Amino acid sequence: MSESGSSGGCCHPVWPVTGRGMNGPNLYMGPALYPLEADGIRKYFGNINLLRDIYLKIEPCAVTALMGRNGVGKSTLMKIVYGTEKAEGVSVRYGGKYVSHPYQKRGFMPYLPQHPFLPDDLKIIRLLSLYEVRREILEPFFPDLEELLHKKVGYLSTGQRRMLETTLLLASPVKFVLLDEPFSGLAPLHIEHMKELIVEESARKGILISDHTYQYVLEISDYGYLLRSDGVLLPVTDIPGDLRKWGYLP
Repeated sequence: MSESGSSGGCCHPVWPVTGRGMNGPNLYMGPALYPLEADGIRKYFGNINLLRDIYLKIEPCAVTALMGRNGVGKSTLMKIVYGTEKAEGVSVRYGGKYVSHPYQKRGFMPYLPQHPFLPDDLKIIRLLSLYEVRREILEPFFPDLEELLHKKVGYLSTGQRRMLETTLLLASPVKFVLLDEPFSGLAPLHIEHMKELIVEESARKGILISDHTYQYVLEISDYGYLLRSDGVLLPVTDIPGDLRKWGYLP
């Protein structure tokens, strides 16, 4: 099974994450005080048991790595935790309380999919307002930011669009962020800037990250899991020892 996202839009909106301008109080705003826990996750594709009774904990104010070979189900697992992918027996909890449909909770936990999700016709300056992100956050990625602020998303290159999407989710006032291949399509200098931003934002929120460039992920992670090809998720406590033992590293 391929984990790459479809070329179309996501079936559920991933923006705006903070719900500015919407009625009612935001019960999920503020920094994360408790870990996010998901357990009992089982996923089948026909006769294939992709995910087997998985337990995952995303610590607050920390970066948690989700590693595994291509096609083992990392993206599927993220979408299950986010709430847009169905699974058997999943339970997502925050502070010991069950969270139904996490993607519907404003200011709680946005998800960065592998495919583009921002509408082409929205201007960058409007998106900064929607996500409540300061324009200074974008400056390391866009030297010509002042010229781009009034450009529409469709004007950006693939790499620029990826940087914008990742930065908006990372820097928005939420409790957790799920990042699926955030370094994809980025130049080495921009990858370094993105790593710095991830570490900086992890002081305020819990971050789950998966990327095929595992070296970058390991450099910035505080905790880690390895999803094996048999659908078992294992906590990684010894790097690189555990990863070599389980066949992820040579």
